[in-house]
Amino acid sequence: MGWKIGGSGKGFPVPSEGEHPAQLVAITDLGVVENSYGERDSLRFVWMTDESDDRDEPLLAFQTLGKSTHEKSNLTKAVKGMGLSAPDEGFDVRTLLGTHARLVIGHNARDGRTYANVTAVLKPAKGQRKVEVPDAWTVPRFKKGTTVSVLDELDLDEPAEAKKEKYVATDEDIAF
Repeated sequence: MGWKIGGSGKGFPVPSEGEHPAQLVAITDLGVVENSYGERDSLRFVWMTDESDDRDEPLLAFQTLGKSTHEKSNLTKAVKGMGLSAPDEGFDVRTLLGTHARLVIGHNARDGRTYANVTAVLKPAKGQRKVEVPDAWTVPRFKKGTTVSVLDELDLDEPAEAKKEKYVATDEDIAF
């Protein structure tokens, strides 16, 4: 198992390099993100791997993807790598939640820290053990974006934006 080191001195476990069975457990809509290619509307896939830390918590791998269905986009490569059909215009990424795959993870050292990067997404190997979400697992909280997870009861006929608006409290909901 690798460890993210540096910064405040806190260590965060990252999956080891190599192939790992995994399950797509959450997707975060990051909105527009600035990167080396300019501004891109982006998503973050949160993968639960087969490894765990010293507290027996599952290790997660994160993958940031542009919201593009172009045949050469990283999103299309990931979806096709899972053994699924290439996404087309209007594709609802929430349908991917719970998908099992094999991840190829590589490490990248930057600024004194080691990061685990998903370098490829592959369909599960024949007979591959499935990564199951532990009962006590909670969805990670991120500073930016709206996250949906395998723990959510999703109505895929309802747009993601409607789900977000559906749970906004109003003055009528608050007892004064």
